[in-house]
Formats: sequence, structure tokens, C-alpha cells
Amino acid sequence: MRSMLLTLSVLLVFIFFHVPAFAGVKEGRQLVREHCARCHVIADINPYGGIGSTPSFEAMKNLPDWRMRFEVFFILPPHPSVVRVEGISEERPENLPAFSHEIILSPMDVDNILVYVDTLERK
Repeated sequence: MRSMLLTLSVLLVFIFFHVPAFAGVKEGRQLVREHCARCHVIADINPYGGIGSTPSFEAMKNLPDWRMRFEVFFILPPHPSVVRVEGISEERPENLPAFSHEIILSPMDVDNILVYVDTLERK
């Protein structure tokens, strides 16, 4: 009985701490597929896509500051002209021309993207 309770406790702790992360990976992957794959190569999504001068997600993971770059990507050029994070980024000024549809993300979307990127291997 004690062994069964211990097993059940471990299972519940695992579910409590890991199920949200699994959901974040799925949601993050979908966001990356929808928005980031336009320019970046992501091996398991578009291995032959992207723009040639844009680094792949896997290559960026080799940089010592990769996590910081992904956490604040929306403030790093050229992203501010295309991406806005609700409640964090400033709105695109009305007087600037829009050459692409603005991508509006929530802070949770940014977190989910990072959770997904955590699963990618370095290349």
C-alpha cells in the first residue's frame, strides 16, 4: 500500500509539473510554424524554408546567449517592425508604412515559443 501511494504521489507531481510544459511545447511549435518559419529555418518544421540570410533556430542555440535572444526577440531587429507583444511592446506608429501584417503575441505566446525552442537540438 505504501509503495502504491508513493508511486501515485510521484506520478501526480510529474503530471503537475510536466503537463503544462508539454502543452507549452505544442502551442509554441504551432506559433513558430505560423509566424517564425516565414524567415527562419526550423529543422522539424521547414528544413528547406526560411530566408537564406536568417539564422536557423538550431544554429542560434549554439550562441552562448541564445536563451536571452529568444526571451527578448521581439525587441531585436528586425522584429520590432513586425512583432508586437501585448502589454510590452509599443504599438506600431500610424505614420510608418506596414510592409507586412503585424504579428501580435501575448506574453504567454512568447513563453510557449521559448518552451518549444528548449526542445530543439543544437546544430
